[in-house]
Amino acid sequence: MERFKKSGQGHLFDDWENLSEGEQERFLETLKDIDVDAMISLCGRNTTHKAKVIEPTTWLSIIDKNAQLSQNAQQAGETALRNGEVAIFTVAGGAGTRLGIQVPKGTLGVTPITKKPLFQVFAEKILVAQQRYGCTLPWLIMTSRENHEATLQFFSDRQFFGLNVFLFQQGEMAALDEQGRLLLEKPGRLLLSANGHGGAFQALTSNGMVREMRRRGIRLLSYFQVDNPIVRVVDPEFIGLHILQQSEFSSKAVRKEDPGEKVGVFARVNGQAGIVEYSDLTDAERNMRNASGELMLGAGNVAIHLLDLAFIEHMATHAYAMPYHIARKRAWALHNDTDQLAEQWAFKFERFLFDALPFAKNPLIMEVARTDEFAPVKNATGNDSLETSTHLQQALFRSWLARVGVSTMPKNIEISPLFADNFNDFQQKWATLNPSPKIFERFFLE
Repeated sequence: MERFKKSGQGHLFDDWENLSEGEQERFLETLKDIDVDAMISLCGRNTTHKAKVIEPTTWLSIIDKNAQLSQNAQQAGETALRNGEVAIFTVAGGAGTRLGIQVPKGTLGVTPITKKPLFQVFAEKILVAQQRYGCTLPWLIMTSRENHEATLQFFSDRQFFGLNVFLFQQGEMAALDEQGRLLLEKPGRLLLSANGHGGAFQALTSNGMVREMRRRGIRLLSYFQVDNPIVRVVDPEFIGLHILQQSEFSSKAVRKEDPGEKVGVFARVNGQAGIVEYSDLTDAERNMRNASGELMLGAGNVAIHLLDLAFIEHMATHAYAMPYHIARKRAWALHNDTDQLAEQWAFKFERFLFDALPFAKNPLIMEVARTDEFAPVKNATGNDSLETSTHLQQALFRSWLARVGVSTMPKNIEISPLFADNFNDFQQKWATLNPSPKIFERFFLE
C-alpha cells in the first residue's frame, strides 16, 4: 500500500475499510505486479514514433510463383498436416463494439445466404481439412474476460462442432487517467483491459496451451483474426514455404490498393523485418514507387501468420523486449473526484503480435491475392463492414464459377466450406457434378 501511496495512487484505498478481508487480499494480489511509475513513464514518451530507417522488404508472390517451389512447398505442407504437426489459432477477444453488437464478434452471422457465424465458417473449414489430410487440427481460441463465457456458451450449444477446441483468455493491463492515476472499475477492483494480440505469446504459455500442443506433437500454429470469413485456415503451400525456409514467423501480405489505404505494411525497420503502421509513415514513404510504378512499401498486413511453437515459447519469456502501444480511449471507470462511475479518457496499454517479427529467424512474407483471402468485418458501415465483406465473399464465389466456364452469374451466391474452401477443391468437386447444377438468382452449394 505504501508503495502506491508514495506514487500518488492513494485514491486506490479510499474505500479500503469498506472492503471485506477477501476483497482486500484479492486487490493487493492484483496490485503486486504493477509498476505504475513505468506506466506513467511510457505515457510521457511516444514509444511507437522513435526515429526509424524504413526500407522496402522482399516477399514471395503466390501470384507470380515459381512452379517447382510451389510444388515442393505444397508437398511439405501436406506432409506436416498429415503428420499432425499443425494447430489452428484464432484471436477472438473483441466484443464487437465497432460493429454495434454486444456479443462476441465470432458469433456474428456473416455468410451471404445462410448467415453462418464466423466461428462456424472456420469450424467447417477445419472439419474439411481434417478429412482431407486425415489429421486432427486442435483449435486454439484466445478470448477476453468480456466475451469468454459467451464464447464458451456458443461452442457448448453446438457441441464444439465436433472439434478439439481450446478456449483461453488473453492477459490484461491496468489503465491510467489523464493525471496518471490508476483507474478503478469499482472500489477494490482495477479497470483492466486486454493487453493486445501481442500478449498471445504469454497467454498461450501461461494457460498451458504450449505445453498441451507440445504433448500432441504440434510444431506450428496457423494464426488469424476472427473477423475474416474467407481466410485460408489451413494453407499447405504457405505451411510448406514456412517449413522449407526454416522460418519462425511467416506472414501473408496483400498488395496495397493505393498509398492512402490505412493498413500496416511490411518493411525493413532499422535493418530488421517488421511492420510499420500507416500513421507512422510519412507521405513521401507512402508514395515511394519502383521503376515499374509499384508502391515500394506496398505489402499490406492482413494478420495471417504461421508461428513456430518454439518461437512462441521464446517470446513468452522475452516479452519485455516488445514495446507497448498506448491508446487513448473512452472508458467507464470510477471518477477519482466524485467516486461515481463516469465515462472518461483512459490510457490503455497493448502489445502487437507483429512486434515480435524482428526477433524471428528467417521471417517469410508471402503475397496473396486480396480477393482470395481478405474480406474483413470490422466496422458497422463503410469499408470493412458486413456489407463490403458480403460483396467480397460473393465476388470470390462468382469467380470460381467463371473459372469453370459458367457464364450466367447468380445475384445471390454462397458456397459452403463443406463443399469447397478454395478454388482447386471447388474445381474438382464441380467436375464430379453430373449434371452441373442449374444457376438460379439464389445459388447455394453445400
